[in-house]
Amino acid sequence: MLSDDKIKRLIAEKKLNTIDDVNKLLRGFSKQLLETMLEGELTDHLGYEKHDYANNYISIDSHFI
Repeated sequence: MLSDDKIKRLIAEKKLNTIDDVNKLLRGFSKQLLETMLEGELTDHLGYEKHDYANNYISIDSHFI
């Protein structure tokens, strides 16, 4: 969780003056959080990191692409 001081600095830095400003910021946080979680799920499922081409191959009839 964020401390009150950090929240106050965030409000000042992002110039959050209206509820719409707050909603935009929260949507951005939610988007980033969900994307990070989904990337973690894919990494776990596939067994390699995104853009880790050394371990990213498709095997077709014993040929590697």
